[in-house]
Amino acid sequence: MSQIVIIDPEHINKEEIKKAAHIVRAGGVIVFPTDTFYAVGVNPYDPQAVDKVYQLKRRKVTLPMLLLISEVEDLKKIPIEPPPSFFPLVKHFWPGPLTIVVKVADRFPDNLKAGGQTLGFRLPQAEIAREIVRQCGFPITGSSANISGHPPSSHVGEVIRQFSTKIDLIIDGGTTTGVRGSTILDLSGDEPTILRKGDLPWQEIQAFLKLPLRFKEQK
Repeated sequence: MSQIVIIDPEHINKEEIKKAAHIVRAGGVIVFPTDTFYAVGVNPYDPQAVDKVYQLKRRKVTLPMLLLISEVEDLKKIPIEPPPSFFPLVKHFWPGPLTIVVKVADRFPDNLKAGGQTLGFRLPQAEIAREIVRQCGFPITGSSANISGHPPSSHVGEVIRQFSTKIDLIIDGGTTTGVRGSTILDLSGDEPTILRKGDLPWQEIQAFLKLPLRFKEQK
């Protein structure tokens, strides 16, 4: 049976967060609330832990993961190759429901990148998620807590129905407020491309960049 802890998002119990971070550092799997939906968190530098997410979600191995950070400053420790538009976008739209895909160095496991050279990054508004990252000392995966093809989970009951006993720790932070997942913007190519329309309207991104966006939904 998965261990479940209840944490008030307005009054975060950091001791419980420490337990979650310990599980992640040890190669375990946690589920926690973000500002969109519940997410599955593991250590992205641990290939076996990353494999657990793919197996748990029945996710195609051709789809790379996204990572959550706690502060913009975390990016200084991550080997990314951002284009000039990256940091202006970050400053304007983070924290929030925008995942930005950029090129990364080989330091990350191949299965995390699905054999490619890009990863998505997001700074969520949800303080529980950010505190977990702080306690871990590194970014964690933030893929939605659902079996691929099923609706994402907005409360713990939905997580339990889909995953049963396959999670080491579930943090119950109440019902999330997201209507859709984060908007995914790919900046790794020649033109900014929307890979998924989400909670942040793509029109706002286009207006900010003053450039037309391409659209290529992930399969």
